[in-house]
Amino acid sequence: MRNYVPGMKGLTLLGLLIAAPSLDAVTARADPSPVPGDLTALSDSIRALLEEENLPGASVALILPSGRIWSRGFGVANRRTQQPMTESTLFRVGSISKMFIAAAALQQQERGHLDLQDPLRTVAPDLQFENPWSEEHPVRLVHLLEHTAGFEGTHPAEVYAPRDSMSLREQMNYHPHSQVARWPPGRFTAYSDPGMNMAAYAVQQAADRPFIAYVDDRLFQPLGMESITYDREAARRRGVATGYVTPRSSAEMGKRPLLLRPAIGARASVRDMARFVKMLLQRGRLDGHRVLQPASIRRMEVPRTTLAATRRDVQIGMGLGNYSRERNGFLWHGHAATLGGHVAEVRYLDEHDRGFVALVNGSFGEHEQVEQLLSDYLTRNLRPPPPGGISSEQVDLTEYEGYYVSVAPRYDALGAFAPWTRLLHVRATDLVLNVEPVLSSIDPVRSTAGDTWLPAGQGTFRGRGDPIASHAFITKNGEQYVQINGGGGGSFRRISPALVWAYWSAALAALALMASTLLFAVAWIPGALVGRRSRGAHLQLRIWPLLATVGVVLFLGGVAVVLRDPTDVGRLFVTPNVYTLSLWIGSTVLPLASGVGVVQALRCYDSSQSDLVWWHALCTSAVGLLLAGWLAYYGLLGVRVWVY
Repeated sequence: MRNYVPGMKGLTLLGLLIAAPSLDAVTARADPSPVPGDLTALSDSIRALLEEENLPGASVALILPSGRIWSRGFGVANRRTQQPMTESTLFRVGSISKMFIAAAALQQQERGHLDLQDPLRTVAPDLQFENPWSEEHPVRLVHLLEHTAGFEGTHPAEVYAPRDSMSLREQMNYHPHSQVARWPPGRFTAYSDPGMNMAAYAVQQAADRPFIAYVDDRLFQPLGMESITYDREAARRRGVATGYVTPRSSAEMGKRPLLLRPAIGARASVRDMARFVKMLLQRGRLDGHRVLQPASIRRMEVPRTTLAATRRDVQIGMGLGNYSRERNGFLWHGHAATLGGHVAEVRYLDEHDRGFVALVNGSFGEHEQVEQLLSDYLTRNLRPPPPGGISSEQVDLTEYEGYYVSVAPRYDALGAFAPWTRLLHVRATDLVLNVEPVLSSIDPVRSTAGDTWLPAGQGTFRGRGDPIASHAFITKNGEQYVQINGGGGGSFRRISPALVWAYWSAALAALALMASTLLFAVAWIPGALVGRRSRGAHLQLRIWPLLATVGVVLFLGGVAVVLRDPTDVGRLFVTPNVYTLSLWIGSTVLPLASGVGVVQALRCYDSSQSDLVWWHALCTSAVGLLLAGWLAYYGLLGVRVWVY
């Protein structure tokens, strides 16, 4: 696999304040309905929400300041059997499993068996991975835990395991293609399940026992997490909620064995997860059992390896299996996950001794309203902390203006679309920065970038509701970068407006030219069918550019699935189906038809065809070859994503 060079590609992002009170106003809630005043009203609101949004069920828990855990199940765990949802129903908590890996690694560090700064080659020399910068920038355990090693996310081919009984070492070496550092480790954040699984393997080596057995003995049992399991059959016996594709669908999500079990494979009840959150709130201790020191809990919550963290001391972002996010002016710690028709989120406010767990058996956006209800209820009587201070240093904010393109996609191949789908425009107005995605209708950056950033000093900024600095501009090797939420929300490199203009002009011109083959086909195909036109040179000049355009349409149709619903990729892209076959056929037809089209155009140079027809055929085929070359650079020609 080729090395990742940040200066060559990417995916996309991204004063003084006088009127501080008006700019610091917390954004109004999207839902204007009143916050429930007690637990009975909260229960009624959750039931009403499930009915309104047609959600199958939810299992929720609150960790209250008194230390009490309140938990309830709502709706059904299975639509077909109408099995009621309870607080004992198991869910796939997916990536929340990474919090257990981080806790285990910190336990081993406290015991002196591991150090977060240990190079991976030292603690797990038998694992397969690549790092072109290994001499000066080795992959360290901390990079795996903070997702800054540069590894990719889970490839479709490593979502499911061929069998349940694979050892952790076999899991990691089964499909190591995602385990390639694309930049010097400890620079940008790119979420990676395989990287976290490698961290679990390092814990296993240090503890000299299987990882799952270790966390069961040293974490789950001391915390009284009685039903949590990584075993599919054990979970089935205890009762697992059925996951659904859409709110109104009765189609159940698949239940095949997962490959990266330590990183995404835990199944737990809401009561189990509430006890884990309570331990975090109590700084590593629960019911007389101490599983972690307070310093280790704090280390989980704060990033330390991104450029924003090391150069600007930004403390919001991706910590060790634990990331922070702002909601209604409060800084919440925790993790979230979407897997197999299950959505899970755990969040807590350490300064206010409260938190929540929300588990929903459906992979769709309506679950966020459940989480919003819980967070609103917990903060209903709290005043948000004062917003972070406004920098008084004399800074010309226009130095940050410009266009920024993403340099740290979760998947390397997505860099092919970055100049159009992940592009930010930063403008300085009224002593603040306005940050807008260029394509706001499809760009997912909006939810993390916000619209207005306030200066917090030393090249850092914060969103309107952020209590501390959350974004940072950094210059590295002559390039200017911006990292959102400490890098957890994305890392972006500044590019010139001329390059943006070139990208967009070239793309629009290419698509317009290729689309014209469809318009011309309306005229020449009927003529060719009835024999009014020559079926020789004319057909050769027309058919190949048209086929190249068909290839582009098929390919972009498959890509549109990702842009429409990225959470569905794990389900759709692991097998040959209409979407994956569309990508494969389109990315195969495009270069073949374009290449033949250029050859045929050159062969027909002296034919009796009109100059317009000839030039159109040659230019369209040549543009098709250029598009094929762009896709080839990102490994997208003839792509069979189910084996990627």
